[in-house]
Amino acid sequence: GTFGPGARAGFGMTYDPRAERTVIACGESSFGCQSDAWAWDGRGFTQLLPQTQAPSARRGLQLVHDPASNQLLLHAGGCGSTLTNDLFSLDLPVFWRSTSVGTGCQGSNGRTMALAIASGSSAVIGQNLNLTLSDVPFVFFAPYGLIGLSDTNFRGLPLPLDLSVLGLAGCSAYGSGDASVPMSLPNATGGSTWTLPIPNGAYLLGMPLHLQGLSFEAPGFTRWASVSNGVSVRIGSQ
Repeated sequence: GTFGPGARAGFGMTYDPRAERTVIACGESSFGCQSDAWAWDGRGFTQLLPQTQAPSARRGLQLVHDPASNQLLLHAGGCGSTLTNDLFSLDLPVFWRSTSVGTGCQGSNGRTMALAIASGSSAVIGQNLNLTLSDVPFVFFAPYGLIGLSDTNFRGLPLPLDLSVLGLAGCSAYGSGDASVPMSLPNATGGSTWTLPIPNGAYLLGMPLHLQGLSFEAPGFTRWASVSNGVSVRIGSQ
C-alpha cells in the first residue's frame, strides 16, 4: 500500500526471515500509545490484521524473531505508568520460493534429465508439491527423487559435489540426499512424475528442501546412474 505507520517513538522493529518482511509494532504517537503492527516488503507497508488477544497499546516493547522457535515474538512494554510482562507470537504469511540449481549429466540417451516443478504446483504446507523429470535415460525402472536438507554438506563433503567418488563421472550432487523416494515409471518419452506431500505443520514454514532426480542407467553404459539438475524450494504458507 501507499500508507504506513505514522510518526511514533518507542516502537518495536525486527526482520522476520520467514516472511521476508521488516515488522514495526506499537509505539507512542501524538495520539497516545498504539497497538498496531505493520509489515514492510521493500516497496510498501501492509497493516497486519488484528489477532485474537492482540497486544494492548504500548511503547518500549521488545520485538524479535526467535530462530529456535522460528517465531516472531512481541514482549513486554507498557503505557504511562502501566507496565506489562506478556508475550505474544505474531503470525505472518511465509511465501514459498523455488530455484533451479546446476545441471544434470548426459545420460545414455544422449540427453540430460531435467527436474522441474509442475505448472501450477507450489511448496505450501498441507498440499502436494508436484514435480516432473524429463529425458529419463532408462525407462524400465522408476527413477528416484532425492531429498536433502542441506545444500552445503554431503556426508561431510562440501556441495556441490563431484560424484566421481561414487562412480558417477561427470555428475554433481546439489543436495545432501538425506532421503530417496521412487517416482513414477517413465513413459515412452522418458517423462516421470514425483508427488511430494507437504504436511500441514507450521513447523515446516521457511524450511528449505534440496531436490534432485536420479535414474539407473542402461546396461553397458559408462555409469551406473545419471542425475538431474537440482531444485531448491523453501516451504511456505502461500
